[in-house]
Amino acid sequence: MNNPVPLEYVTSFAQTSQALMLQLATPLLTSGEHGANFNRFAEVAQAQQDYLQRMSALWLSTMTHTAAAPIQPVKGDRRFVSEDWKKSPLHDFLKQSYLINIRYVNDLIERSSVDEKTRRRLRFFARQILDALSPSNYLATNP
Repeated sequence: MNNPVPLEYVTSFAQTSQALMLQLATPLLTSGEHGANFNRFAEVAQAQQDYLQRMSALWLSTMTHTAAAPIQPVKGDRRFVSEDWKKSPLHDFLKQSYLINIRYVNDLIERSSVDEKTRRRLRFFARQILDALSPSNYLATNP
């Protein structure tokens, strides 16, 4: 297999992330309150910076074969409890990148400037999409 990460996984996550960023950025760029715009921009930029730092640390630890502080699944999530997820560097990387992506999307939802009803809907739909994209759901990515 030439590409160990399914292209559909990467493409779907990128499209979902892009749609979420567009929803968050549209009010930021079209609102007339410049002070509020800057604060919203700073929040989104901070979420992106946190995401890039986590992914960079994961890539660096994977490339140098060093142990990085693993990101743990939320309490009650039993998809990654098997030791096989830790034994294989590929599967550990898939698990860690998936968990980083989940944290990023959830962080964007929590920072969004929407009412609580809309935020609950965003959480619900994001959870459905992210759970469907879990590497534990696919034969090629589940050890």
